[in-house]
Amino acid sequence: MSPSVRTKPRLLVRGGALLGSAVVVAMVTGPTAYAASGSGGGVDVVNTETVQVYMDADAHPTSKRVYEQLGLTGDGKVDLRNPIATRGLRNLDGFSSVDVKRGDQVVDTTVHGEKSYRTVSDYTGKLPLGVEVEYTLDGKRVQPGDVVGKSGELTVTYTVTNRTAESQQVTWKDGDGNDRTTTEDVVVPMVGTLTTTVPNRFRDVSSKEANMAGDGKGGTTLSYTMTLFPPIGAPSATFGYTAKITDGVIPPAEINALPVDPLESPTFSKAAESYQGGAASGRELTEGASTIDANLLKLRDGANELLGGIVQLRDGSTELSDGLGGKLAPGGKQLSAGQNVLTAGLFKLVRGNEDLNDGTGQALAGGKKLSGGLRRISGGLDQLHSQLTSPESRGGMAQIREGIVKLQGGVGDPDAPANDKTLIGGLKLLTSTDPQKPGLPVAKAGATQLKGGLVQLKGNGDPTDTVNGGISAIQKGIAGAKVSIDDKTADGAAADKLVGGLTGVKNGYCPLLPAPAQPGCNDSLQQLIDGASQSKAELKALSAGLGSASTGLSRAVAGLGSESADGTLINGAARLEAGVGSASEGASKLQAAASTLIAPGLQQLLDGYDQLTGKLGEATAGVGLLDDGASTASTGMTALTDGIGDIDAGSGKILAGTRKAYGGSTKLEDGADALSAGITAAAAGSDKLTAGLRKAATSAPQLPEGAQKLSTQGSKKLIEAGRDTTRTYAQNVAVIAASAERANSHSMINGAPEDASSLSAYSFKLAGADGEGSRNLVRTLGGAAVLAASGGVLLLRRRFLG
Repeated sequence: MSPSVRTKPRLLVRGGALLGSAVVVAMVTGPTAYAASGSGGGVDVVNTETVQVYMDADAHPTSKRVYEQLGLTGDGKVDLRNPIATRGLRNLDGFSSVDVKRGDQVVDTTVHGEKSYRTVSDYTGKLPLGVEVEYTLDGKRVQPGDVVGKSGELTVTYTVTNRTAESQQVTWKDGDGNDRTTTEDVVVPMVGTLTTTVPNRFRDVSSKEANMAGDGKGGTTLSYTMTLFPPIGAPSATFGYTAKITDGVIPPAEINALPVDPLESPTFSKAAESYQGGAASGRELTEGASTIDANLLKLRDGANELLGGIVQLRDGSTELSDGLGGKLAPGGKQLSAGQNVLTAGLFKLVRGNEDLNDGTGQALAGGKKLSGGLRRISGGLDQLHSQLTSPESRGGMAQIREGIVKLQGGVGDPDAPANDKTLIGGLKLLTSTDPQKPGLPVAKAGATQLKGGLVQLKGNGDPTDTVNGGISAIQKGIAGAKVSIDDKTADGAAADKLVGGLTGVKNGYCPLLPAPAQPGCNDSLQQLIDGASQSKAELKALSAGLGSASTGLSRAVAGLGSESADGTLINGAARLEAGVGSASEGASKLQAAASTLIAPGLQQLLDGYDQLTGKLGEATAGVGLLDDGASTASTGMTALTDGIGDIDAGSGKILAGTRKAYGGSTKLEDGADALSAGITAAAAGSDKLTAGLRKAATSAPQLPEGAQKLSTQGSKKLIEAGRDTTRTYAQNVAVIAASAERANSHSMINGAPEDASSLSAYSFKLAGADGEGSRNLVRTLGGAAVLAASGGVLLLRRRFLG
């Protein structure tokens, strides 16, 4: 083609718009499409080819021609080569011949506006479509001529087949994303219409496939649409109509078809996109089902692990139940009972110490008064010594002796039995070790035992210590039970996941079972769900109760403290022990002083008085002795008063310590009661937990089995379905793409000039049967006879007249 020719890329007829007979005629007789003009100078070239096939009523071809047209539009010089059929080639634009060289039509011309070149040739190629027609009258198959003039129910069936199929390999991606190659039958995509019009003497015309409309003359026009390429359509289409006829005929029919590119046709490209989407969805389904299957296998493995954990938890719960019910619960009750006894004893000790504190307070006051009296006696004796020689003093001597005797009776006899009427007797009671009449030494021993008991109750870490070992065993048992429970319930989400997983299996697996097995599946899984939820709540409550019991026992034991920690029970007991010891020691000193100093002094005082009264001459010496005895008694009384003060101070400390011990023991009693109740409740909860876990251990094996069944019967089938879907749609997309390639490479019948816009179409005209053929033959024969007769007359005329 010369450089001045503006060319366009080859353009195949796009779209699903179907050609009617008028369009085909227009393609034969004149230009029907033009390429878009460019912006510069040049010529646009459009090449159209139409094969027209005439057939008899049985669809047998009687003639085949190909009409070729070149349409030139623009301004410039054109020199092109157009492949063309040369057999029977004629020029339709005049009587001149067609310039052909080596099978190509040669066009060398100058265009100013428009020019066209039209030719017709015999078509010797293979038709892309096969046409078959079948006629039945009242249910019996007949020939077309058998219908003419008949009445009855006529059925006409047309079958049009795309015969361009070729086997070729196509490549597509499967559901796993791998390339697959298969051999498929690929056709040149063809679309078309079949149109026929039945006369008005056809009644009750019906068709399942045709679009029907009146022709404006009383007849009915039927139009069938054909999409003759898979997978969007089928390579073959069958359709027809049924009618009740009178004076029957076979109406003619016309088929018009053309190749299309399904990937660029607006009508069919959507279908191709749908197949592509289906293939993508199939791959997504395969991928998703594979993920589900992997997760189901993980669920199966996790269920196996869960089963093992449930079995271990069941065994541990059994041990916990045995420990709580068989060991901790009885020990807790014994601890509570022993603590009650201790509290009662401490209460009695508090009362006794209150009495002791009151007595030492009174003794201290009396001792102070007695000490003052002795000092006054000593002072008086001093004065008496100075006045002994005076006669006035003798009258008071009797009174003095009487006072000394009374004083001696108040102090008491060191050898007399202990009583609370004299000073020495009271001191003997304070220092008594008689269990029937206990004094300060017994109180000290009790304080020592109290301190030792508290220390033993707290424990010193020696596992052989009975009390310490019991408390340690209780604390260890509580701690171990709580750790065991917390280990099993540390992750609350794990229990929730268990409940969620069981619920998902129930909702997803049970409906897949046969109907008779579904109720049992639902009930079993629901029992597992209820047991898991109840076990979770009971374990949490049990853990909280054990934690409270352990905390209370720890606080009670911590409250016992040590000797060096102020405000604790053991410290108070130590102070009580020290105070009672001090008081006992002071009372002993006071008793010794009263027995060795005061009582002998008073006796000496009385003896001196007797000597004074018996020997007035020796008054000065007697008064001196009396004064010495009074001084000695005053000194002893001062010591006694100090000892009573120490006793009173120690008694106050003892009282404070025993009160604290009693308060701590009360709290410890409450803690022991709470501990005993908590252990009892824990033992009951542990029994329920053990029962639930035994039940769960029995039902749990269904979880891995169900997960395996879901994988085998569910997700793996989904994977296969996804692969099948992908295979179907991906193969269809590959076939459509291969068909599009054939449409572009085989669209033209003879071929087209390089870079020209090209169109091609096929027209099949099926003749009808109406009896006119035989009538025309009679008319022809009659005419020949007339002509022969007239010729004979002319011959005779010439012969006889010449």
